[in-house]
Amino acid sequence: MDDTRNLRMLRDSHHPLGVMCNFCLHRSLVDFGGLIEKHGLMRKLSDLRFKCTKCGRRDFHVETFGHRSAVTRFMRRD
Repeated sequence: MDDTRNLRMLRDSHHPLGVMCNFCLHRSLVDFGGLIEKHGLMRKLSDLRFKCTKCGRRDFHVETFGHRSAVTRFMRRD
């Protein structure tokens, strides 16, 4: 993941953060409030360490959304 945006830049988003495992393609939505509380505002998205709850790997892709419909499409992708 090559993303230099930080949580402060995204904190006012009304949409969750999409996280997809690059190995098994398992997807999840993460609330910014919990991330900011745990990591602070200046943490870069590329520095976040997620672990897939399906396969246990840490190789992931992060996606941000501009519209609610994009969140729905992200979760429905095959």
